[in-house]
Amino acid sequence: MGQGQENYDSGIQGQQGNWTDAEEEMSRPFMLYHWSPVSCRKSILHDGLIVHKGPTTNTWSAPYLCFCRFPNTAWALSATHSPCSGLWDLWCTWSDEIIPYETLNVHKTPKVCWWFTEYRCWHRIPKSRLWFVGTREFKKRGSR
Repeated sequence: MGQGQENYDSGIQGQQGNWTDAEEEMSRPFMLYHWSPVSCRKSILHDGLIVHKGPTTNTWSAPYLCFCRFPNTAWALSATHSPCSGLWDLWCTWSDEIIPYETLNVHKTPKVCWWFTEYRCWHRIPKSRLWFVGTREFKKRGSR
């Protein structure tokens, strides 16, 4: 990284207000989160997360698994894009469990912090590498 060049894509704001280097940050494993409909829980507990297992958005099946650094960001990129209301499960795993992965700056702007990054992997995550965190309800806007 050149002198004076800042990396906003995957840095963390430090005590002095500087952004850490992405390579340093990514060298340590960190938690990643994934939401899935409760209807997938039995399959996930049996097989883990599987690419192309079924469409999360009811019409499209991604050719990869999606994760985010925070549950709320993962929620915004998954359940809120689904046409279906209902219960969703939150799962987590360590970043080194999904290697290799690709990152995507979901806002497509040069100065976005790492919490807006989507992590994509194209392989199965075994059940032994997943932790069930909890369940939450998704209600379509306007429904009570």
